[in-house]
Amino acid sequence: MAVNWRTVGALTFWCFVAWLALTALLTVESVLAGLGVSLLVAWSLVRLGPVVRPWRVVSMVRLTAFVAYQVLLANISLARRIWTPSLPLETGMVIVPTRFGDESRVAAVGIVSSLIVDNQIVDLDRSRHQLVYHCIAVPAEGHRYDEINGPLERRITALAGGDG
Repeated sequence: MAVNWRTVGALTFWCFVAWLALTALLTVESVLAGLGVSLLVAWSLVRLGPVVRPWRVVSMVRLTAFVAYQVLLANISLARRIWTPSLPLETGMVIVPTRFGDESRVAAVGIVSSLIVDNQIVDLDRSRHQLVYHCIAVPAEGHRYDEINGPLERRITALAGGDG
């Protein structure tokens, strides 16, 4: 069985990060020993399967920051609408297409988008690749994908995409 060097490299990186976190030493001897031990551990674990590549962390951080920012904006907007009776609640149900075909990424879009109070997933139609949302402020007909699913799908694609 051939050794996947990308997996060995990723495992070595994560083992070395764990080594640095556990030892908290930045001496030459500690760094060299950590690299050696990390390489040996990675070599012994490589046959267990693929691991998260280190460069995926950037995509994870971007997705987390985007969702946190959207949650903050949505909560402020909802609080403003509630505290200001002159601002109407324009709630409604909308059907938004998804470009994902696999169930795991469709589920990720539905769950993550429901963390943002503006849009709560109600149902999904897997055969038509559509999600049904209850929205606090209903987006215009042609902008629903771009405002609800589009930004999340781009970030999830960057996170779950190929390791090329």
